[in-house]
Amino acid sequence: MRTLALALLVTSLLPAATLERALELARAHRYREASREIAGAPVPSEPAQLLAYHRLKAAIASGLNDAVGAAAEMQAALQLAPDNLDLQVAAGIAALQAAKGDWTPAVARLDAIPLAPPAELAMRLQAAQILVGVHAYADAAHVLERAAALAPERPDIAFNTALAQFNAGFIEPAAASAKRAEALGNSAALQLLRGDIEERRGDALAAVHAYQSAVELAPREERYRVALALELLRHQTFPAALAVLEQAAQLFPASARVRVLLGLNYYLVDRSHDAIQALLQAVALAPSEDLPMHYLAELTWLDTATPEPRAVDVICRATREKTVCAAILLRLADENGDASGRSAIIAKLEAAARSTPKDALARCQLGKAYEWANRLAQARVEMEACVALQPDATEGHYRLARIYRQLGLKDLAAEQNRLQQEASRRESDLSARRAETVEKFLFDLRR
Repeated sequence: MRTLALALLVTSLLPAATLERALELARAHRYREASREIAGAPVPSEPAQLLAYHRLKAAIASGLNDAVGAAAEMQAALQLAPDNLDLQVAAGIAALQAAKGDWTPAVARLDAIPLAPPAELAMRLQAAQILVGVHAYADAAHVLERAAALAPERPDIAFNTALAQFNAGFIEPAAASAKRAEALGNSAALQLLRGDIEERRGDALAAVHAYQSAVELAPREERYRVALALELLRHQTFPAALAVLEQAAQLFPASARVRVLLGLNYYLVDRSHDAIQALLQAVALAPSEDLPMHYLAELTWLDTATPEPRAVDVICRATREKTVCAAILLRLADENGDASGRSAIIAKLEAAARSTPKDALARCQLGKAYEWANRLAQARVEMEACVALQPDATEGHYRLARIYRQLGLKDLAAEQNRLQQEASRRESDLSARRAETVEKFLFDLRR
């Protein structure tokens, strides 16, 4: 909009010195000064001068990120020359930039402008860029579909059309556009998109083949190997994923993301020590990023083996993992029969439960800690909160039943035993539990 508006200015039609100065300031991208300058200028009365005046005001408003003001000025200019196609396009693009939430009317306005094919193509590509920038993928797909028809020989437009369609959820049209793009010119990025499309279609094998093609086309780019590994992990093809990730770790030794995935893969094939070592490396490579530390804490906590001292030390020094730290310390103290740090551990868990009362880990572990300290009334409160937050977790029901029995509440204890058995039946399917675990861990990595 800014470049187009400035290009449309007719400087010879600006009679006043103040308008000339405002124009020069706008050309220098000094929009605030230009706005102050033009505010003191008289509004021209002659139509051609008035047209240039509104164009200049539109350019200044656009430079100040005032899309609504720019659209209003371009509309005022268009009213002075309603048959001018360039003005129709400029006003239509300005209206698109000013739209909030519903871009379809502005797109329909652009559709209605009778342009020659080259001008229409340029307009559609500009509109698509705006729409993609605001994640209006359905409207972007509509605009790009016509652009692809205008330039069927351009693989970049076919690719962008497929990408917009995919992001809009138009999976079958996206597959067709991707196929056309591949016929015009293959690329790793296109194969990555094809893999995403096939995964969404439910064809995991075709997705794997597409991701493999992306790796073959760009073997030195990390993201394609990561996409392939994610697909293999998602479908629990753990040995194949491990082969991909171990090779990727050699090719990209500075990649924390690869090591996070590698750690997850090791964990899923019951190589706990290797998993923790890979995640420690990831944390060392990206100490300021949350994700590696989060996975290190999560897997250290979930692992049934005794936590490795180095991992515990790293986790407990992380400001955002205080709850997991306290939970791990509680487990170690319980396993070792060491009550020397009990008060400090309880204090950490109490602070976590206060700050995040809906954090199941904090409430469950605090209940466990209170029971350990024989503070049964408090333990009951926390474990009741625990099972409310995690009704499918068998341990919570087991511990709450035990607390009830110690308090002499036999009927409540029996009810928790029944709920424990039901939860146990629900989680008895190992394959389903593993799939759920994989999906849980891959959620953040896909973002």
